[in-house]
Amino acid sequence: THATTRIGALLSGTSEYTASFVRKVSPFAKQVWNFSAHGDCITPTIIVEPDDSSPLLHIGLFAPVLWVKKVTNHKEAISLYHKRNRHGLCFSIFSDDKKVVSELADKIKAARININKSPLDVDVLEPWGGIRLSGYGGPSHFVEKVANKKYVTMKKF
Repeated sequence: THATTRIGALLSGTSEYTASFVRKVSPFAKQVWNFSAHGDCITPTIIVEPDDSSPLLHIGLFAPVLWVKKVTNHKEAISLYHKRNRHGLCFSIFSDDKKVVSELADKIKAARININKSPLDVDVLEPWGGIRLSGYGGPSHFVEKVANKKYVTMKKF
């Protein structure tokens, strides 16, 4: 990120809440990388290894804040995701093991699954939204918005 780049919370008026929340959950994490707040802007922040009692694991922040937690195997990742990601927004898989990738992609209930791709590498034409508590958006909503629902048939002249 360029030194002058500033990113605010994704929902207008939530920067102060997000900054306060990041400060509140910091003691529950191994490390917090790159956090600072400047008025309505928050730097992209990574919270490393939040412990299981962290309030961060129970909410979805619509801000440039990401938590990362190491798991021992993919089955633990599936369990952690279903317990902690109540909104069903996004899940990223980084692996060369095709069997593990396939099982994760099949069992994770999320609107978007990134495979060996940065979760920040999102095209504006790709679907947004969730499928669990978010309930609004996700792939089906996106397809309905961009699909033509008109059937056209033609008889040869």
